[in-house]
Amino acid sequence: MIRVGHGSKREIRSLRLRKLHGYTVIETLMTCLCLGVIGTMIMGFMQINITSIQETMQQNQADFQARRPLDNLVDCIRKAQPYGSGGAALSAASSTSITIYTDMIGDTAQYWFNTTTDPGGLESTISGTSLVLSNSIKSLQFTYYIPTGYTPSVGSCWKTTANPNAPTAAELPQVTAVNITITYVIDQTTRTYTSPVRLANGSRTVSGH
Repeated sequence: MIRVGHGSKREIRSLRLRKLHGYTVIETLMTCLCLGVIGTMIMGFMQINITSIQETMQQNQADFQARRPLDNLVDCIRKAQPYGSGGAALSAASSTSITIYTDMIGDTAQYWFNTTTDPGGLESTISGTSLVLSNSIKSLQFTYYIPTGYTPSVGSCWKTTANPNAPTAAELPQVTAVNITITYVIDQTTRTYTSPVRLANGSRTVSGH
């Protein structure tokens, strides 16, 4: 029988402790590594989420900013009044400018796209005074419609003027609807909206819905 001395026992115990410490260090390092990987993944997900929220907010802001000037413009044009023997609601019209009669005595209001600034601006001119309604406008376009004479049950109630964006002097009194397309840019986000407006000089039985 081989007896192990006290010194040998201490050496064996010390060796076991060193192995145990080694295992503990390795486990600690592996745990830290795993935690680091998990933490990096969580930070990545958080960054993606924050970026997504920011982009969504920018898009929503662009939507709001684009809708507001369009809605205001629609409300203004809808108030056009028939004027003169021909009952024209428009005094002048082009692709980027529209002038409406505001009453039955011939007063007018112009709404137009100012391209002299960058970005452009939506402006109004009433009684010789110009007012900026909105800036950061990338584009604005008016399309004009005249009645076909058909009722809704027969066929299309409206058709565009010969030049959809510039009615002739003869067509101008016949214009009973306008389609507005506006493009707005904010923080490099672009939004385009379109809205039709039926004018007061158009008969409902002819102009349709």
